[in-house]
Amino acid sequence: MLELSRYIFADFAIAGWYYLFRNDRKRKWDKARRAFWNENPFVPVIIPGKNEGKHLFKLTKSLAEQTFQNFELIIVDDGSDDETPIIGRNLQKRGLIDLFLRNDMRGGKASAANLALRFSKGKYIVHLDADCSFDREAIKNILIPFFLDEKIGAVGGNVKVRNADESLCARLQAIEYLKTISVGRIIAPQLGIYKIISGAFGAFRADVIDSIKGWDIGPGLDGDITVKIRKSGFKTVF
Repeated sequence: MLELSRYIFADFAIAGWYYLFRNDRKRKWDKARRAFWNENPFVPVIIPGKNEGKHLFKLTKSLAEQTFQNFELIIVDDGSDDETPIIGRNLQKRGLIDLFLRNDMRGGKASAANLALRFSKGKYIVHLDADCSFDREAIKNILIPFFLDEKIGAVGGNVKVRNADESLCARLQAIEYLKTISVGRIIAPQLGIYKIISGAFGAFRADVIDSIKGWDIGPGLDGDITVKIRKSGFKTVF
């Protein structure tokens, strides 16, 4: 009964409230979208990872198709032992990314993200995983919430399974993502308990990231930075 109330009844109650106020939310979103386009902020998009060379072209292709284009693309190779350095430098040479950085010795994902942070210039920072591809509106949509409320310090993006029709395993994972990520993280901010900005797709205010000194080295970095942002007095939304 405890699990049913936590994961079913509460979700449906909040979803109903969310639906009732949809028109007011749409009005605020449209206002924030206009403010976003008026400012057209320059945004660094940072992608840390190890042995992700095979994913980089698909990733850069999806980013090249974004409706919002005022961003720089920074890829950090965290001590890869595959062909990532060759691929990354080739992408930079061809103008498909703006900057390729490399740690010769692996320091962990947080270390690579902090290296990218040192070279980033912009009011907001978007953090992506290399093995993802993105909807054409993705970068724009994850930045608009910052224009809804000046107390928002970080925004989590929605992550779905793209190849859900390929196998039973992929379909089951798609259902899991729909429940735990899509629905669960829509509900959590309404209750004030949204506690993890996914490293696969998240956006942060640069001044907030600077104030907490970036990502902590070690496991659980996504949850750690989200908690630190909330404890600093800022909101996290999905």
